[in-house]
Amino acid sequence: MFPRVCYVARRLVTLAVLIGLFLTRNAYAGGVADPVAVLGPQRMLVIMVTFPGSDSVVPKERIAEKAALTGAYIEEVSGGMARLETTLAGPYQLPAPLKEYSILPYNAKVDKARVNRLVRDALNAARQDHDILSFQQIWISVGVWTRAGTETGYGMICLSANPGFLHQPTSTRDRFRMKAVPLADGRSYSGGIIINTENAMLGHVVHDLMHAMGGAVAGERPVPCLYNHYLQSYPPGGKLEYRNFAVHMGPWDVMSQHLMLSRQAEGGEEPRLATMGISSFTRMQLGWFRPGQVVTVHPGETREITLEPLIGGEKELVVMIPLGKRRYILVENRRKTGVDSPLPNSGMLVLLVDRSREEGDGTVNLVNANPTKPHFGGAAFIPGRGERRYFEDKALNIAIAPLAFEDSGALRIVVTTPSGIQQYLQ
Repeated sequence: MFPRVCYVARRLVTLAVLIGLFLTRNAYAGGVADPVAVLGPQRMLVIMVTFPGSDSVVPKERIAEKAALTGAYIEEVSGGMARLETTLAGPYQLPAPLKEYSILPYNAKVDKARVNRLVRDALNAARQDHDILSFQQIWISVGVWTRAGTETGYGMICLSANPGFLHQPTSTRDRFRMKAVPLADGRSYSGGIIINTENAMLGHVVHDLMHAMGGAVAGERPVPCLYNHYLQSYPPGGKLEYRNFAVHMGPWDVMSQHLMLSRQAEGGEEPRLATMGISSFTRMQLGWFRPGQVVTVHPGETREITLEPLIGGEKELVVMIPLGKRRYILVENRRKTGVDSPLPNSGMLVLLVDRSREEGDGTVNLVNANPTKPHFGGAAFIPGRGERRYFEDKALNIAIAPLAFEDSGALRIVVTTPSGIQQYLQ
């Protein structure tokens, strides 16, 4: 009987482990919230902080310049529908040394208690000079140089604290919440909060600010990360590089990839790190389309549409093809102009959206027109060119092709059926 009892016990332990793994994996399962409307002026307080024993000095002029660039970026990608009103505060020296606030650079390994402590101390320091509750967004600028993918400095260059690392999820419906941060005067602040180190670049700041402005709804974020969370937390070979985890849409949205190497179009300048714009998905999630700018076409229909560039366009900007609850296709015209100048090429993008998928697990997948070019370097469909001249899904009865560029930068496309597409490719 004893061997039999041991066998049964081992099987029960194995079953318990498997159940535990299943529950752990699904404890934070959830999708992406419905779109919100972030419109008009957004008041933001930038709190600059330093630490006892640190010789780092916050370059106030540099932070002010970065804040101005952030405001210009938001106004451009929102089509003028949102703007920042920024106030600088500090620098303030926090009560504890840096080592008591620093965190690891991997999402899954961040010590949330330390994030909470930094936020509380920063807000309470700034509370002496500013009415914290009068600001919709808080940006904490940590006065220490931090190298990406290492444990130097603060540990992580950028993060969204609220919604994000302030909150400890407890159930499948509780992954993201707007946590109320207690203040020393008895009140609490529950607006958006981001944390960036002093050497964070524009792309780092705006990525987190999109999360913060979108907030959280019923345990989900309307503005999700579009990179792969698992690959960011457990990078292949231990190398924390964008191309290793921005595997769903590469550099075509700042929510997928913060920065990219880019060469200026003119002047033969050396390659530099640059920030790109956002896709129609992220823009839609923040409510940044005016009436008539989104054209709905149903599977099986045929329609020719002229899309103006997503950046700078004013009329029809995106085609939406509904596929069911939380699933749809977006078609956009991306041009190397404005904040989109660093993009690898111009043309028609096709985005496969499934908002029922867990954030960080392929909410948006970009169709790659030229898959032999590394890291979505030729993802845009170009009229009459490329390895794939059009997108087709026979099961959905959908085919989409770019037809011609216009002098204005607009792109004429057709949405039709697989059986009807050939007549447009002659």
